[in-house]
Amino acid sequence: MENRNTIIALVLMLLVWSGFTYFFPPQRIQNDQKIDENQVVESDNEKNIISSQYDELIDENNNSTVNSDIIEKTFVVENNKFIAVFSTRGGTIISIKLKDYRLTNDSDSDLVTIIDSKFEVPSLLSLGTNSLAIDPNLYYSVDIVEDIVVENNKRILFKAETNSGLIVTKEYSFDVDTYNIGFNISLNNISESTLSGQVELSLQSFWEDSMEGNRLEFVGPVSYSLDELFTDDVEDIIEKPKKYTELIQWSGFEDKYFISSLIVPNSSDVSQLLISKNYKKITNTFILSPISLLPSQSKAFNFQLYYGPKDVNILANAGNKLYEAVDFGFFKILAKPLHVVLNFFNKYVGNYGVSIILLTIILKLIFWPLTQKSYVSMKAMQTLQPEMKKLREKYRNDKEGLNRKTMELYKENRVNPMGGCLPMLVQIPVFFALYKVLLGTIELRHSPFIFWITDLSVKDPYYITPVVMGLTMFIQQKLTPSTMDPMQAKMMMAMPIVFTFMFLNFPAGLVIYWLVNNLLTIFQQYLIYRKPAVIIAD
Repeated sequence: MENRNTIIALVLMLLVWSGFTYFFPPQRIQNDQKIDENQVVESDNEKNIISSQYDELIDENNNSTVNSDIIEKTFVVENNKFIAVFSTRGGTIISIKLKDYRLTNDSDSDLVTIIDSKFEVPSLLSLGTNSLAIDPNLYYSVDIVEDIVVENNKRILFKAETNSGLIVTKEYSFDVDTYNIGFNISLNNISESTLSGQVELSLQSFWEDSMEGNRLEFVGPVSYSLDELFTDDVEDIIEKPKKYTELIQWSGFEDKYFISSLIVPNSSDVSQLLISKNYKKITNTFILSPISLLPSQSKAFNFQLYYGPKDVNILANAGNKLYEAVDFGFFKILAKPLHVVLNFFNKYVGNYGVSIILLTIILKLIFWPLTQKSYVSMKAMQTLQPEMKKLREKYRNDKEGLNRKTMELYKENRVNPMGGCLPMLVQIPVFFALYKVLLGTIELRHSPFIFWITDLSVKDPYYITPVVMGLTMFIQQKLTPSTMDPMQAKMMMAMPIVFTFMFLNFPAGLVIYWLVNNLLTIFQQYLIYRKPAVIIAD
């Protein structure tokens, strides 16, 4: 194989990889790839179930409860991580703000709000069913009278009674320093009749079209079932709600950096999960297992709520593999260790920009022998070109003879024609993995580097780093041995331009990695190419 073919193959490989990554980033498994046809929701039936429960507020005067004299009250529960507002209407959370995260990098910026009643979603964690006559807007009494600052473990109880004789109790529990909220439901039949049916627990999230994600991130409902992560595009669930029926472990709503979710410790408690959209809300409806309560009999369901950042270490403590919400892509077996090493460096240097540089240096040292072999092989191939030219002229009409003599020439001079390409192929999975780490991990959000780069998770505001990165690619290209014809050389010259424009809107952290990697490669090329290649004589 000739040197120019090797280089062309390498160029095409890099262009395909970069273009595919840029325009079609790896996506998590979509719902309809795993759900069997007989599991797909019957659209009319399911939509009727959902709309009957959640489409409109039920008039307070028609509320079928003995608690109609209770007015709506709100109160605040605050710990070290969040500020939550609860309402006695529905006995639910109507707002959560995260104390450690702000909307922008400004110190006076508003806190990140995960859920908020002003978003026109009336009941963000509602409990309701027709069969058991539980109104999702039922008014509850509560066992506290004022706002709470959690200093130790704390529990609050909401309690209501329906006209059918069912006591509904919601218990929320809080720790001082976590985003988790314990959530238990208890149903007690105090009537003289047997009460049967299914309870529907609804986690609702505000939605408008401007929230839709882009090619680099997903925004919408996410679920974990059968140890697989599923995302449902909002456009798809508008046409038809989605349904899960097996081993439902958790489900919720996510954007690039944050997630709200309900975790199911005991999967047998939930028989179905429906994902739907109606008006300005996305609804994750957990249909609990059927129950039949004899007089004086009760039933309890235990869950966990998580409203917080998509931080792997924090999510790992939430349980039920909630950490899988962080998408490390196809090469996650490599991405996860790289993420750990990046955080390890940051623990000591306190700057993720510097940590990225250190990680890049470590990777370059690991692959140094491979790239060394690659560049030496390319240099040797360049030196052989005069001999190759003679062979092409001599065997211009004998392709088989040309191939045989070419391989003999390679063998005599101990040159591997694939030596310039294969080492590069080995490194591509690492590039993919680090790409995912630097593109979406929350640690880089609002993390400053130096000077004008105040947020590594967004693009360079002045486009300085991508332009310098393009210049380093040009220098690297000039240092790389080439035997291409003028047309091929022009194609190669376009690569730095293409990459520069492609990286203009990439997060600064990713551009810094590529820039430093280019600088290290230039240094390595200089060390190799300053010495003439040695070709073994006949």
